[in-house]
Amino acid sequence: VPVDTTRAGAFYIACNRKATAMRFASDFFDKHKAELGAIDDYGELLRYLGSCNLEQAFLDFARRKDGISPKKDEWETERQYLMTQVQALVGRYSKLGDNAFSYCENLVGVEIKGVLSDIGDYVFYECPAELVISYNGGSYNKESIEDVK
Repeated sequence: VPVDTTRAGAFYIACNRKATAMRFASDFFDKHKAELGAIDDYGELLRYLGSCNLEQAFLDFARRKDGISPKKDEWETERQYLMTQVQALVGRYSKLGDNAFSYCENLVGVEIKGVLSDIGDYVFYECPAELVISYNGGSYNKESIEDVK
């Protein structure tokens, strides 16, 4: 798939190649063990992460440790994808563990492009019942999409 259709620019690719988000999450946990280790509620986790200036901390880490920085327009496109990963990786150090970001609280619609079988049955597990899933010209909910395969 060409890079321009995946919205993956040079910074995103460099971060993935260097495992920047994973290394940042580990480093962040080392500095915030007590706070993260006490969090057992999703809302509390979001409030905590929102108070930590996580985005700037991640960008500083990427520049300082890996020598990479996004261009302004590149970050505007890639921010959503990278920061979702960063939040999930950091959140997994809380008592919520791997469930830290499995719930898609504000997700109301999703469009799947590609092969549905490559995504996996679990992807919509805890999403809201009213979620609208567009796939191959049809609209489905989280239960009916499983019959499409």
